[in-house]
Amino acid sequence: MRAIIHLSPLLLAACLDAPDAQPTNNTEDALSVRYGVDYSSARPSPAGLRAQGYTFAARYTSYYPPKNITHGEAQALIHNGVDVVTDWEQGASDALSGYNLGRQHAAAAQQQALAAGAPATRPIYFSVDFDATSGDQAAINSYFDGAA
Repeated sequence: MRAIIHLSPLLLAACLDAPDAQPTNNTEDALSVRYGVDYSSARPSPAGLRAQGYTFAARYTSYYPPKNITHGEAQALIHNGVDVVTDWEQGASDALSGYNLGRQHAAAAQQQALAAGAPATRPIYFSVDFDATSGDQAAINSYFDGAA
């Protein structure tokens, strides 16, 4: 089985705190583009990711444990200089199910992110992983209102 890692140039908005993380007031650093990876079931080497120049990993929380980040994985990434952001993604079109499912998913996502070592105040991202139409927007907005 070949693991596929999606590479994305992203502006990093949040990460799990490294034990010795220092706040910065450097605007240039805050606006820099950082390169990261997004993976689910594959488990690339944290040291290998850092050696390839990746500075963050977008990792999943869901009801499917094999794709979820664990506390040990988060700590290994952080130890190797790879920051972590979490993203809830269960079913591709779950956002069409509205407010109540958004609330349910947000609670599960926060529980899993906390278990991985994220601070309670850390943002958690949510995915809409299908080609939504303008007719889907009201249901998607409702889902995200619930998640918020």
